[in-house]
Parts: sequence; structure tokens; C-alpha cells
Amino acid sequence: MQDNFTNETNIEQLNMFMDGDMPAAELTQLEQLIAANVNLQDRLENLQLAKSAIKSLGMQQRIKALHTEYMATTKATATVIKPNFGSTVSKVFRIAAVFVVVLLTYGIYQFSTTNTNNVFNDNYMAYQLPVNRGAETIATIDGLYQSNNYTAVIANFTANNNKQQKDYFLAALSYLQTDNAAKAIENFSTLQQLNSKSNDKYFADETDYYLAMAYIKAGNITAAKKQLDIIKGNKQHLFYQKASEISPLTLTMLTWKQ
Repeated sequence: MQDNFTNETNIEQLNMFMDGDMPAAELTQLEQLIAANVNLQDRLENLQLAKSAIKSLGMQQRIKALHTEYMATTKATATVIKPNFGSTVSKVFRIAAVFVVVLLTYGIYQFSTTNTNNVFNDNYMAYQLPVNRGAETIATIDGLYQSNNYTAVIANFTANNNKQQKDYFLAALSYLQTDNAAKAIENFSTLQQLNSKSNDKYFADETDYYLAMAYIKAGNITAAKKQLDIIKGNKQHLFYQKASEISPLTLTMLTWKQ
């Protein structure tokens, strides 16, 4: 796949990429090209924004008509021997202006509706504690967590004088579930410190992601972004896909609102 293909081909390729309609071989090549090409990254993000704007603002039919007009104009320009340059440029600028208005409207809409609670709720998923079928008994804190009794988990944790890594993890999750982001951050951070000093790493990947969620809930977007970047830097991370789904643009808007 060449780096210097035309705008029309470029857009079609990126549309196929976003829709999941691209053959596997071409998909791999395009992913590599996007990773190495800042202009393509910007174009892909603009297309994603435009696509979301269309869904959010009910502009599907209007954009389809504009696309048809644009394609007709492009084909006419390619076949006419002596095109009316001024007329063609005018049409292109009119179409571009509409897209700019759509993007600006979408940007204002997204900025006004994006907040830490929305981003947290959209990306948080309750953690399911693995069940050890070989165990005859279930630890008290495990049973309390599995029954969603988060207040009791916290009470059990507080009274425990021999806390293990799992205790910190379940307590941190329970604090997060009861809207105490500060205590969740404190206990996730303690667990990370314990793991760094131990050969046995417990809930390491899980802690990375849920700590980022706790930072978002607390409104500390700078720390959340740093945590998510750590996850996205490792494609083998259990939460790589989830972290990648959180748009950098969304985090930027939250940063502006801090």
C-alpha cells in the first residue's frame, strides 16, 4: 500500500478501516501506515469525528448528498478537458465549509456534554473475581465482594491486621463502587508498591486500568492519561483494548475543564 495515494482513495480506505470491511492483509498494512503517518492519523481522527457527528446530529442524509455532489464534481473535473476552475473550487469550498460547521457543532456538543462521570460510566466495568473451583471455602472478603456488599468489604478490610495484595485490590474496587475515588487511588497505589517489591504480582494489569478509572472519577485527568498511556504502550496488556477505546480527544476536553 503506497503512502501517497489520492484523497479519494485515502478516504475510502479509512472508511473501510473504520467500518471493519478491509481485508486482513490490507488492514495490517494500513495500520502500519497510520502509525507512521501523522497526516493520516489526523485525517482518521477527523473522519471519526465527522462520523460521530453525523450520528449525533442526524445529518446522515445531508452528508450523503454532499458526498455524492463531491464525487460528481471530482469525476467531472477529471474528465472535462477545460474545466471551469472557479466553479469547481467554489463547490469544493462550499462542501468543505459544511463539514467544518458540522465538526465545530459536534465539537461544541461534545465539549458541553463530556464530563468525568460520563467518561467513567462509559468505560468502567465491574470486576468479576475469578472463582477457584478447587477451593472448599471462600475467603470472607471474597464472598462479600462477590455478593456486591462493598460496604462490608471495606469494613472487613479495615479490621484486617494482616492485609494481602488481594485485600487491597478488593478494597480499592469497593471504594470505587461506593464513589470514594480518593481511597480507591490510595489502595490501588499501595498494591502497586507491594507488587513492585514482590516476585508475585497480583492483579497488576487490573490495577493499572482501575487506577486510571479512579483518577478519571477523581478528576485527575493528567494522572489518568499517564496511566492509560502505560497500558497502551503494551499490546499484551489485559486492558490494552479497553484503554485504547478512550479517546485522547475526550481526555483533552476533560483536561480543559479541570
